[in-house]
Amino acid sequence: MAFVGSAISKIVASVATLQNETTFSLSSLNLDFTLIKLEAPIEYKGVGNNIYSARKHDAEAEGLHKTARKLGALFDGKASIAVALFRAYGTRVSQLCEVERFNPTERSRHGLFSKHVGADSTSIWAAVTSGDGAVAIHLLPCMIARIFTGPQAVSL
Repeated sequence: MAFVGSAISKIVASVATLQNETTFSLSSLNLDFTLIKLEAPIEYKGVGNNIYSARKHDAEAEGLHKTARKLGALFDGKASIAVALFRAYGTRVSQLCEVERFNPTERSRHGLFSKHVGADSTSIWAAVTSGDGAVAIHLLPCMIARIFTGPQAVSL
C-alpha cells in the first residue's frame, strides 16, 4: 500500500513539473510587432510607385521600418493625429515623386550611381507603412526644421 501512495505522489509531482515547464515556455513567447507592414493610404501611392526597389525593401522590411514602427508605437497617442494634414502631405509628396526632374525614370544612364538617383523617400515610405503614429513622428522634425533656424532645430 505504501508503494501505491508513493507512486501516486511521484505522478502528481511529475504533472506539476510538466505544468511549470509549459508555463515557463509560454512566458518567454516574444512577438516582434516591428515586422508587421501596413498598407499605405491611397494618397501615398505615388511615393510607392516611384521609389527605387532597394529603397522600398529597406523601408518595408529592414531597420528603417523597424525604427519607424517602434517610434510610432512609442508615441502612439502622444502625437496628435491630423488626418487632413496626413492626406495633404501624402498628396503633395506623391506629386513631387512623380515629377521627372526630381525622380528620373531612366536611372540606368547614371551608371554606378543609378541606385542613388532620384528622391530618397525611404523614410516617408517607412513611416507610411508603419501607421499614423509613425507618420506624425516623421512630420515632427520636418516641421521643426522649417520653423527654427539650423542651430535651434538641432538643439531641439
